[in-house]
Amino acid sequence: MFRNFFAGAFIAAGIVIASYMAVSQLINYKQAHRTISVKGLSEKNVLADKARLVVEFSLEGNDKIKLLRKGEEKKELIKQKLLENGYDAAEISLKEISGIRGFRDYPARAEGPHFEFIGVVRVETPDVMKVYNQNMRSVLQNTKGVSKIAANPRYFLSKLNDHKQGMIKEATENGYQTALSLVQHTKHKVGALKKAEQGVFEITTRDDEESYRSAKTTPFLKLRVVCNYDYEID
Repeated sequence: MFRNFFAGAFIAAGIVIASYMAVSQLINYKQAHRTISVKGLSEKNVLADKARLVVEFSLEGNDKIKLLRKGEEKKELIKQKLLENGYDAAEISLKEISGIRGFRDYPARAEGPHFEFIGVVRVETPDVMKVYNQNMRSVLQNTKGVSKIAANPRYFLSKLNDHKQGMIKEATENGYQTALSLVQHTKHKVGALKKAEQGVFEITTRDDEESYRSAKTTPFLKLRVVCNYDYEID
């Protein structure tokens, strides 16, 4: 008798638990299907607001002290050329650490110069189009006494926050319009916003730029943000 009683109790408890789980799954199913998840996109073409030009050059010689002195003189000469081409003195820095590299350990250079001076002149300016449009190689290539010289421009967007708020607003509107489009042929309506996640801002080159360019080698940039949104469906 007691054995039958306990068996019946276990069966009844199993039915209750199974019913509860089924109801819970049904509730979760309905809750999951009362929302719609969409992405909002915003893209914007912008111009970099800062350009950095790093001029590197080298000199060779056998006397380390004389080579250092000559290297500093050449840095001043390059600065003068930059001033003549429209850069402000405040934009030009000669404080970059320059160094001497020895060739004594290279047998092939035993009869040649023993030292190489590596000099650096740095320019930072908000006039990005001046840097972009100038051919710095032709400006600097005739620097007297300099055997090797290179000028590598890089471009940056330092005021990204100035664009963020407007782009997030645009992405939110885009996401909402996407949700409306998805339910327009159904009996449902888009309800309240339940969840929003800001995506990562991307800085890339524009679509019409050469494919080999990176975002730091051109001032013509594109900002892109994708945000995720969950809306209730009524």
